[in-house]
Amino acid sequence: AAKHDLKSGDSLYFSGCSAGGRGAMFNLDYVSAIVPEGVHIKGILDAAMWVEMDPIIPQISFPKQTHQVLLMANSTGRLGTKCAEHFKAHNEQWKCLYGEFRAPFVETPYLISASQYDSFQIPWNTGRQPPFTDSELAFIEKFRHKVKRAMLDLRTKSVVTFSPACYTHCIGETDSFWDKKAADASNISLSLHDVLKAWLGGSDSAHVIDNCHGFSCSCPLPEIQ
Repeated sequence: AAKHDLKSGDSLYFSGCSAGGRGAMFNLDYVSAIVPEGVHIKGILDAAMWVEMDPIIPQISFPKQTHQVLLMANSTGRLGTKCAEHFKAHNEQWKCLYGEFRAPFVETPYLISASQYDSFQIPWNTGRQPPFTDSELAFIEKFRHKVKRAMLDLRTKSVVTFSPACYTHCIGETDSFWDKKAADASNISLSLHDVLKAWLGGSDSAHVIDNCHGFSCSCPLPEIQ
């Protein structure tokens, strides 16, 4: 805050991608306490919607890893008051450090981007890259359904959602920011750049969540066509 001379009326965009996106999510509601009063804070959370799935290979699941991190780092100071009240049981507190469960409790306005076929979570849970077998694709479609459901549950006034049916990760860090598109409720194709530009320009919340059919249907991969 001191380095950039933040003052009342300024805007601060708190962002991150993947693990950084999750970190930004968990810390977003605490930022106001460390910047001058009157600073307008918004979050930009890229690839932060990690969902609870048990891997189909011998692998330590992301939820189990998150639980272990909570115990190792004693991260109870970043669980969020409302989330911690909801997940009171000791064996459920890790959920407040996990995108699927924490996102609904974040009170600061934010934009969240989540690929329905996340190219980090899927290989971790399947042990491979495409092409996938039929049984793997069945698992992947369950994963996609969980991502879509989690994103649809965030359709509130203070949240902007962008979720293309693409096999990708961290859309905001590559050309995908401009190239990868999803269709909104009116079937208008928009990129993350389009959605972010409109949001930063003051438009009301938008919810762009793809509903096409088939693996990476909005962004076909040449090697699996």
